[in-house]
Amino acid sequence: MSILSGVETVDWVWFEEELAYDNARLPQALIVTGIATGTPTYVAAGSRALVQAANEVPAAASANPNPIEADARSLSIGESYYLAGQNMKLRDAMEVAARLGGHSLPRFEIPTAVIRLGSRAPAALARAMGFPDDLGEVAKSSIGVTYWGSSAKAATELGYQPRDLTSGLRTTFDVG
Repeated sequence: MSILSGVETVDWVWFEEELAYDNARLPQALIVTGIATGTPTYVAAGSRALVQAANEVPAAASANPNPIEADARSLSIGESYYLAGQNMKLRDAMEVAARLGGHSLPRFEIPTAVIRLGSRAPAALARAMGFPDDLGEVAKSSIGVTYWGSSAKAATELGYQPRDLTSGLRTTFDVG
């Protein structure tokens, strides 16, 4: 939402100053997130952006065909796939990333209650406390939420083969 509101104008409703690859996925993600979290502003913003993409993509596609975009438009509305490896807690994933990066995790964890309290602070106060300006948005969309799912459907229908987190991070960050 912060990215969209930073670029959006009356005539341009998008996340960047130009359309790029797989454009329909960003508004779709915003709409689905808004429905799942009960946040109508996300649904409204995603809907506005989807209209912008629908108006822009056909002209752009005829000038410069984009197979990713064509593939995204060919999927059935509402069709989704979970593309990830094994389910794990954020702390466990952070431990893997820290180990690969040669670091240890911070010893101190900020309790959820403190984050909730900080999320209600005005932006200037949040900044002074070391929190990001949009902490309220981040906290509201993440505290108490789990994102676990299964990639079995993607494996069956698309031949998807997930990697474990360690090998995925090694490849992504060129860690031997």
